Amino acid sequence: MTTYLTSLLHICLLLAAKDIPPSPASHVYNENVISARAENALSSRLRQVEDGSGHQFVTALFQSLEGESLEDYANKVFKAWGVGKRERNDGILFCLFLKEKRWRVEVGYGLEGRITDLEAAELAQAGVPHFKAGDFDAGALAVAEGIAAKILGEPVPAGKQAQFPLALKVIIIVLLLVFVPLFFFMTLPGIFSNDMNRRRRAITSEYWGSGWSSQGGGFGGFSGGGGSSGGGGASGGW
Repeated sequence: MTTYLTSLLHICLLLAAKDIPPSPASHVYNENVISARAENALSSRLRQVEDGSGHQFVTALFQSLEGESLEDYANKVFKAWGVGKRERNDGILFCLFLKEKRWRVEVGYGLEGRITDLEAAELAQAGVPHFKAGDFDAGALAVAEGIAAKILGEPVPAGKQAQFPLALKVIIIVLLLVFVPLFFFMTLPGIFSNDMNRRRRAITSEYWGSGWSSQGGGFGGFSGGGGSSGGGGASGGW
């Protein structure tokens, strides 16, 4: 009985999940959040980004999350649409949800070195004053312009850069200064210990003439189609 109820609940959740629409042909998916004129201008700018850099930048403007998790749904859209080139996973997606007053920037693996999470948040914040005023045309264009300039290596327009309060930046810097050294302090002994063990094994193998050798490992890369991200990006609201 319990298994049946669990399966039924799972089916109900699947049926209630918000659908993912087909990927747009114009780099912009718009559920009547911005005007047709703004959509055309936005689409033109996003095409310029791809033509100029090879990186795909897509904007999706929804009426509602319909109960979905902001981060989960944005990631699902990113994957379903395959944003970014297959060999580089270098796409970026800006999502806005009107009813919930939330936004999300999803950054592909291949762009995480170009746009950090903090930078993504700061660039998206440029649209917040416009969103608060109900001017979604100007807000969407402001976000796109800041991110586009960052991708293309252009000067970020005034007002599209750091929008976080100074106090918050100080807190972030302090946390980095505290936790980064702490991380190395905690992990370095283990690294040196493993290195010493490897050296002892190598010496022992060489002494006994076993011919045993060890290939250095490491973190594997990521491959596949576009749409892969490691949770890089930022979320916020207005």
